[in-house]
Amino acid sequence: SKYDASAAHACAEQMISQHVLAVVGLTAPLGENNEIPTLTSHGIPVIGGLGTPAEYTNSLSFPVSANFYRYGTAIADEARALGAKHPAVVVLGDVPWVHPVEANLLNRLSADGVGYTDVEEVSATQANYTATVFNLQHAHHGPSGGGAGPNYQCPPGGQGCPDYVIAALDPFSYHRLFDAMEAAGWYPHVLGAGLDKFNVQRSYDKEIYGAHSLVPFLSPYDHQSNPTVRSYLGAVEHFYPGQFQALDIYTQHSWTAAMVFVAAAKAAGSNLTQATLIQQLNALHGFNTGWSVPLSYGAGAHDPNHCFTYTMDKSPHGSWSTTSGWICS
Repeated sequence: SKYDASAAHACAEQMISQHVLAVVGLTAPLGENNEIPTLTSHGIPVIGGLGTPAEYTNSLSFPVSANFYRYGTAIADEARALGAKHPAVVVLGDVPWVHPVEANLLNRLSADGVGYTDVEEVSATQANYTATVFNLQHAHHGPSGGGAGPNYQCPPGGQGCPDYVIAALDPFSYHRLFDAMEAAGWYPHVLGAGLDKFNVQRSYDKEIYGAHSLVPFLSPYDHQSNPTVRSYLGAVEHFYPGQFQALDIYTQHSWTAAMVFVAAAKAAGSNLTQATLIQQLNALHGFNTGWSVPLSYGAGAHDPNHCFTYTMDKSPHGSWSTTSGWICS
């Protein structure tokens, strides 16, 4: 959908007219949240997705990832655990469903006793982050869509304040943010989600050293002996070699959705229809993806994954190492 809500809706209408069996691995930041009810109102099950709020309130939606709302809680709690005192925050501001996620993050920071200094709300298509980085260093902006306001202001000329940047962006925007940080010679600690996108790692420099990232699936960087990781990387390298370096956390979402679909379709056997697919999806309990906590579904809305692992960049150019087991909320 290329960050185009009208294009996402047109795609949904096209799939409805084509009587598709299911939608698997949807990743449309400006369209997904609205189009899940569009698709499911026509009886089409939606498997996977980015983790937007609508995925978790619909009986025909079968999410595989943690709800983005949970990301807010997890990032704030990790900031406290890491000893962040006065972080600045940058989030996507032009994606409507992000606002409750942002509010939860800011409220949780406040509840955790972390005094944030500024929140910058940026566009997913913003080409340059120079002004954003300046504001993160010096401004005292609050959120536009709810949530606790900044409760600490860095003193003029204060060193080491802000001490962290908490970033909740799409994988393509991190590169632009970090380039602007490097150009400004500003290297605070970084805490984000899904920082480990293959094709931008080599362009990272000092701005990413020691960064922390949380993900709802095991990172391929340090789990290449994991059977699911091997299957995922091997299939993409074989069938889509030109896309291998473009892999990121959201392609892991889609791969996991495909695994769930295949398991349910196999269980339905030769009698595969929309009704039997949905029946078998709801019958999945303790489904082992190999790189997440086991997923279970059933009647009603679904929320099967509450867990993250934490990773840290321990050497130059984004070489990520997992630093925790599953941390669940």
